[in-house]
Amino acid sequence: MTRLVLPALIAVATLAACSFDDGGAGTVRAEKTTTAETTEGAEAPEQPGLAEDPDDVDFLDVASVSAVRQGDLLAVSLTTYEEWDETNLERLSVLYDTDFDGQVNYFGQFSLTENAPSLMIFGENQTLEPVPVERPDDRTAQFVHPIDVLFISSGGDPEFDIQVVVESTFEGETDRAPDRGWLIVAVAS
Repeated sequence: MTRLVLPALIAVATLAACSFDDGGAGTVRAEKTTTAETTEGAEAPEQPGLAEDPDDVDFLDVASVSAVRQGDLLAVSLTTYEEWDETNLERLSVLYDTDFDGQVNYFGQFSLTENAPSLMIFGENQTLEPVPVERPDDRTAQFVHPIDVLFISSGGDPEFDIQVVVESTFEGETDRAPDRGWLIVAVAS
């Protein structure tokens, strides 16, 4: 990712919390989050790209996750039930399934890179450049990154569906969103 791409990625980070309205090009509208899970034997999601998780751990409990793909960009937003500061970023991670087999292909670890919130993505024998993370409020983290980087080493087709899971870990408790299965990334038209 070059420095020229970063401003463009930050500008579209809000796509993660929205879906595209068929009423016109570039029009977005907020969607109510719903529980979604996939993988073999799991029920089809009510709505791809949005997942709501129960309030079931003491801290860094993920309330909802949104994952939307538009063209070559993937936008993800996560919201927790309680507020947290950037010192807790490293307790959050994103798992990627890029071949829809229910197995983790890439692992994204939140951190502070050069004193700025970022996501480092590892997998398929590569480490990708840090992805900037925005914090629009004290319960939310969101980011956007190119999707093709997840398919370079495998030679896979970036047109395939992708699934994600967001995890938090605090004092031995792990929370997943969605609670079971995977969240299918929505594809915006």
